[in-house]
Amino acid sequence: MQKSWMGSPLQRREALEGYLWISPWIIGFLVFSLGPIIASLYLSFTEYKIAGSPKWIGLANYTQALFNDKLFWPSLSRTTYYTVATVILGVLLSLLAAMLLNQEIRGRAVFRALYYLPSLTPVVAMAILWTWLLQPQIGLVNYLLGEVGIKGPG
Repeated sequence: MQKSWMGSPLQRREALEGYLWISPWIIGFLVFSLGPIIASLYLSFTEYKIAGSPKWIGLANYTQALFNDKLFWPSLSRTTYYTVATVILGVLLSLLAAMLLNQEIRGRAVFRALYYLPSLTPVVAMAILWTWLLQPQIGLVNYLLGEVGIKGPG
C-alpha cells in the first residue's frame, strides 16, 4: 500500500490547526522583524533621503564606511569593548550576587526577599488591578456592563 506524502486527513487537519495557531506569531515576525531587516538591507545599498525615493548606489555606502570614514573603526572598537566589558561584568556580578545570597549568613531570607521583590511587585500590582476590575459589587467591568443593561457575573 502506497503512503500518501500528505498523510491522513487527521494529520493534515492537525498540521493546518498548528499553522493557524502559530500564524499570529509568523505574521508578527514578518511584519515587525523580518520586514524591517530586509528593508534596512535594501536601503543600505541606496542613497536615501526621506523626502525622495531611494537611488541605487550598490556598495558605495559600505566602501565609504569601511575605507573612507575615520570614525567607523574607532566606533566599532568602542562598541566591541563596551559589549565585552558589560557582558563579562554582568555575568560576574550576577554570579557574585547568587553566591552571596547562597551563603549561610544571618538575615539571608530577608536579603533574598529584597533581591526578589522587584520582580514580584508588577505581578502583585497586576493581580490587585484585575481583582478591582472584576470585583462583583464595585468592579469597573460590572459597572460598565450595568450601564449598558447587562447584569455582570458574581
